[in-house]
Amino acid sequence: MAGQRNARRLKEEAKMPVTDWPAKAALLAHRWPARRLRPEVMAAAAQLPDGAVGLACSGGADSVALVLLVWAHFPTLRPRSRVLCFDHGLRPGEAERERALVADLADGLGLEWVAERAGGGGAAEEWPGEERLRRERLRFFRRSLGAGAALFLGHQRDDVVETFLMRAARGSDAGGLAAPRPVNRGPEGLLLLRPLLDLGRTEIREALAEAAIPWRDDSSNASSHWLRNRIRSGVAPAWEAACGEGLGQGVALTRELLEETEAAMEVWLEREFPGVETKDNLLLAGLRRIPAGLRRRVLLRWLGGRCGGKPLSRTAFDRLLHECAGSGNFRMSAGRNRFVVGDGLVLRWDQVGREVAWPELPLRPGLRWFLPDGAGLACERVKLAPEERRIILDGRVDPRREAYLAWSEEQAAELWAGPWRPGARYRPLGAPGGRKLQDWFTDRKVAPRRRRTLPVVHDGTGEVLWVPGFAPAETFRLSSGTTPALKLTYYSSGGISS
Repeated sequence: MAGQRNARRLKEEAKMPVTDWPAKAALLAHRWPARRLRPEVMAAAAQLPDGAVGLACSGGADSVALVLLVWAHFPTLRPRSRVLCFDHGLRPGEAERERALVADLADGLGLEWVAERAGGGGAAEEWPGEERLRRERLRFFRRSLGAGAALFLGHQRDDVVETFLMRAARGSDAGGLAAPRPVNRGPEGLLLLRPLLDLGRTEIREALAEAAIPWRDDSSNASSHWLRNRIRSGVAPAWEAACGEGLGQGVALTRELLEETEAAMEVWLEREFPGVETKDNLLLAGLRRIPAGLRRRVLLRWLGGRCGGKPLSRTAFDRLLHECAGSGNFRMSAGRNRFVVGDGLVLRWDQVGREVAWPELPLRPGLRWFLPDGAGLACERVKLAPEERRIILDGRVDPRREAYLAWSEEQAAELWAGPWRPGARYRPLGAPGGRKLQDWFTDRKVAPRRRRTLPVVHDGTGEVLWVPGFAPAETFRLSSGTTPALKLTYYSSGGISS
């Protein structure tokens, strides 16, 4: 790679002093034996599969210490370890000297190393955001290591404090505030290991200085362009001055407790809602009986499984939580042609344009059902005033939207709605006799796809009472003396011919 050739050239040009890197590693390992490193990392590293092992190193104090300690404490990993150095291209001359140091470190320890330089940026005010830089690094790490790999990172205790403040400022749950974890899975299954989380930044620098171990300082860390730098230079020192020297240990303990809470909630979720991310729908009664914090977690997992990520804004997701705790009758947009729908009993994910098999639905007065194509169907008992009855009998009701059925107060409203079934027969108002519903569709030129989404209202015995776009059934005709009735309402933006 060009980055490797440049690093070797710079090593030669800079006439870097010879450093006995194995001896330096032994010094650090003596100062920080294995018991001083995170026990979760030690346990995970002892059981790593056969994939590649990466050591992320920028040339800074933390990452230099990381490489030396991993090399010293895990000799069995050396044959498959490689040092990874990524340059964002923001500091051309300075970054090349850092790569030269990384190359010297890796060569001195007998480790393979890989360096890469990104496209970079212009003036400091044009530099990219922190999240973009993080994604660039992770892509480089994945390319360099391949599948089934593990990556050691040099995050330390001060990084925990900074991350906690950054995420708290933006709003985060227990899982977000528990970062960075000693061991966790990154994108595409990359195993991330952080053994230095119990060590502080100053402690690491003092140890390197005492052992005469070189490192490079990144001048961009002094820039106020990024939030982390502003917290590091201003907020965190002020916080420590107010709270005392134990701040770092206190925040680190808080992070551990939050990680324990997060793990406990995940165990609970797997026990109470196993495989929730693969389910087509959720029972709203099950969601209502759990606290809001757990409901939030279940819904996030469910939505993530349906679309590969959280499709709702924070405001929309808060509304979803509220609706699920209430009546459960709602329909919310979740992006282009996608909806989250509650029908009072179940919560489901609908995608307009995608044909979905749907069951027979009981139409109970007072409830609104949402159908797979995003339309809605409601049933309610009404008492018709004379003027309202006259409007209906005069045919001034849009049959694409509404239907009124003669229904006495003594009758149980046992209606059903379901998809069209071949062979179903229907006699709308004014028709001389019944015909197959398919023939009515053909006469009205209803497209085959539309036929499969229109609800067919029936009485459970097979008699069709109404299909949106047609008049209600002749056998349920209103008369001039009818007062109680059932009103059916179909909510659709497309109409029957859409």
